[in-house]
Amino acid sequence: MRAGLDAGVSPLVAVIMGAITGVVGGAVRDVLCGETPLILRREIYAIAAVAGATTYVVLIAWAGPGAITLTASIAVTLLLRLSAVRFDLHLPTERPKE
Repeated sequence: MRAGLDAGVSPLVAVIMGAITGVVGGAVRDVLCGETPLILRREIYAIAAVAGATTYVVLIAWAGPGAITLTASIAVTLLLRLSAVRFDLHLPTERPKE
């Protein structure tokens, strides 16, 4: 994401690039481990990546690059993901039509 911002892409594109990087990296990890990728389950996974990337872009614009910006972005992503696991939160799914 930082590379995208340095290259001059819009903040929206930087957030999308950051989220895709995180999600695809996790999917590759899961496939190599022989598991179903988290992105294909009901897990709150991509939402956490988008939230962390958005936090990073907003803080870069507001406070500039630095340890606080990076730490806050990681914390948002981690807290969302761990909260979803701890409290068994899932994304809604479509119910089969009867």
